[in-house]
Amino acid sequence: MTVKFECIYRSCASNKTLNAIDWGYNNIICYSACNAVHLYSYEKASGFIHLQTLIKHTKIITSVHWIKKSDNASEKELLVTSADCTASLWKSDGTIFNLSCTLVGHTNVVQKGIGMDTPNGLILVTLSTDSSVKVWKVMDNEALCTQTISLGNGFCLDAKLSTFNQNNDIIMALANDDAKLHFYIQNNQDQFVPVIKLIGHEDWIQNIDILKDEEDSLMIATASQDCHIRIWKISAILKRTFL
Repeated sequence: MTVKFECIYRSCASNKTLNAIDWGYNNIICYSACNAVHLYSYEKASGFIHLQTLIKHTKIITSVHWIKKSDNASEKELLVTSADCTASLWKSDGTIFNLSCTLVGHTNVVQKGIGMDTPNGLILVTLSTDSSVKVWKVMDNEALCTQTISLGNGFCLDAKLSTFNQNNDIIMALANDDAKLHFYIQNNQDQFVPVIKLIGHEDWIQNIDILKDEEDSLMIATASQDCHIRIWKISAILKRTFL
């Protein structure tokens, strides 16, 4: 008698990190489990379907991040960070995701990574417990570290990239361990220079989110350990009402 076996269900627990899961406009859910990343698609009729397992890192995955398109089109790049002091970029060829490049340079755990798709290529930012923030530029499946921002003995908890004003200048917001929100703007040499600090929270800012309103102003939400969420607005032009 021949016995046939078929796997009808598979599951694994998600890592206990802040950025362990992300759901993209491509309708793919990615989440970290130990040192691997699992990809699932979701359809209302059929439910969740396991697509692929990404294995590259040697230690626990600390974050996963779909790199969004400016027009909210389906994402094709996934940024993964790890406790093995590296990050990895994965790209889709239409059917599966393959390793594009590895970001090597940090000397301690890489806690989080973010990215932005620009006309000049991908910009990636990685945050590490080695007290640094690194900026990377990806061209032809190679990642080049273009800038390292040293935080002394401090560290960065969250970061966001966005564009600002009619010139679409690229800005970077960093939530450091001084309870302040630090803003940088990219200059003509592709270097981020500090421009302003937003002060108001009394404890660490754990999360940042940025949206543009109908006036092209930046609406920024910050969530802090001081039990407050603050809403900030940055505009290119200050409108005044004259009596």
